[in-house]
Amino acid sequence: MKSDRPRLDMDLVRQGATLGAVGLEMGFSVVIGYAVGYYLDRWLGWSPVMTIIWTCLGAAAAAKAVVAAYQRAKKVGEDERPED
Repeated sequence: MKSDRPRLDMDLVRQGATLGAVGLEMGFSVVIGYAVGYYLDRWLGWSPVMTIIWTCLGAAAAAKAVVAAYQRAKKVGEDERPED
């Protein structure tokens, strides 16, 4: 018996997984940067200095992840275009 369910589009699944991974990478980058800065501040006694620096580094790593994902998506989009 044949199923009436539509077939799963694997390209769509890959795109969703990529976007989900970028979101997780962005969140983890900032949280890890904050945590490193917080514990360095506690260890060194420099109150907010290291927290600010490491949070900014985490945000920069998150931005880099977004740019890399955009470049990958752009490359995939160019590969799928039919030649005129």
